[in-house]
Amino acid sequence: MGACFDSATFKACDEKTLTKKFSELQEGRSYDNGSDTYAGHIGIARGLTISSKSFKTVNEAEDYVQNNAQKWSSAIAVKVGDFSKIFPVTATEKKEVQKLDEMQKKFDNWEKDLIERVKASKSAHRGCKRCGSKISVKYVKTSHCPVCSDMRFIETDADRKNYETLRVKLKEQKEKVNALSKKYDEKNKNNFWYVGAWCAS
Repeated sequence: MGACFDSATFKACDEKTLTKKFSELQEGRSYDNGSDTYAGHIGIARGLTISSKSFKTVNEAEDYVQNNAQKWSSAIAVKVGDFSKIFPVTATEKKEVQKLDEMQKKFDNWEKDLIERVKASKSAHRGCKRCGSKISVKYVKTSHCPVCSDMRFIETDADRKNYETLRVKLKEQKEKVNALSKKYDEKNKNNFWYVGAWCAS
């Protein structure tokens, strides 16, 4: 079996955002084109190595990645252009991005935190108001009742209210950060990440 070179470009952003976007790209490519060992696309690359290298042209970036990436290994990302004004830049912008990250983490871990709270409680059992079952907390794996699948098994009214408040505030914070970042779009329109990998085919 041989190998083919596959690449993608991403709008200039910080490394954390690039890693997330690359992961999403891999999921999409694997879904559309298969994820077997010899699928022959960047979706099967084994992770992402972010290089400190920066180039003026895409041809220079492509030459570097092609000569340094290896089959059965990770994709390599390099910068093309000037990354000195990549959002967030100011202290205020960084603070808003950090706030968004913290809110997103809390939202993503909502169910996990609820389960941990139940397991840490003094009560050894949890009762379901819908079906009347009493479940040992050590068997609680999700927020749903394991007997009747009631979604409100471990959530209280206060929990549901707090979740909805968090969901709304998270949406507002995303919109705020997106608005702050847009003013940099024009400045960075010619700056981007070039990512490539040799893929088994």
